[in-house]
Amino acid sequence: MSQNAYHSMNEQGREMADFHTWSSEQLGVFFRKKGLGEYSDLLRRHKITGALAPLLEDKDLKEIGINVVGDRLMFKHHLKDLSKRDRYNKRMEVLWQGEEQVFFSSFDKSFFVSSI
Repeated sequence: MSQNAYHSMNEQGREMADFHTWSSEQLGVFFRKKGLGEYSDLLRRHKITGALAPLLEDKDLKEIGINVVGDRLMFKHHLKDLSKRDRYNKRMEVLWQGEEQVFFSSFDKSFFVSSI
């Protein structure tokens, strides 16, 4: 994946950060923005939250009432994309930030730094 693609993913990923904490209503809003809004009531009725959504399989989507194959494929595509963005954000998360001590003592400093 190119650097530009990662940069773009990072910007878009911030707005979708923590999708695992989304309620079924928030998940419905996301899918509405993706053109699958007709199913937002199904997500709410079946209590599909952001934490549960990545676990959905084709048979589950069919069982809750998403019978159009293309729509099921789009659901799976968008869920995979959310998971990918989540993994990317976790990889890019700053774990530690600070200044490292380069020299351990005055002797080390005088030994490694020339006074020329």
